[in-house]
Amino acid sequence: MTTNANTSDLTLHIKTVRRAFRIPIPLDNQIMGVMKAESLTYTDAIIVLLQRRLREYQEKHGVFYCQNCSGEYKKKQAHVVPVGFEEFIFCDDCFFSDKYKEFIRKIL
Repeated sequence: MTTNANTSDLTLHIKTVRRAFRIPIPLDNQIMGVMKAESLTYTDAIIVLLQRRLREYQEKHGVFYCQNCSGEYKKKQAHVVPVGFEEFIFCDDCFFSDKYKEFIRKIL
C-alpha cells in the first residue's frame, strides 16, 4: 500500500513542478527519460540539466571550468588536451604543473 501512496505523491510532485515552471509535455518527456536513465528524482534531473546548460552557456561566453581542479577561469587560460575522441580543458596551473596528466591517467 505504501508503494501506491509513494507513487501518487511522486506523480503529484512532478505535476506540480511541471505546472509551476510551465514545462511543455515534449520537454517533460525528455526530462523523464533523463530521470529514469540516470536514476534521479524529477527535481534532481532538472537541476542536473540546468547546471549542464549553464556551464555550456558560460563556456560560450568566455568562461570555462577546469576539468581537473573545477576552478572557473577565463577562456584565454584554457588548454585543450585531446585524448582519443574526447577533448579535456585545463587551466594554466593544472596544465603547466602537469596535474592534467594525472587526471588523464585516472580516466584511462
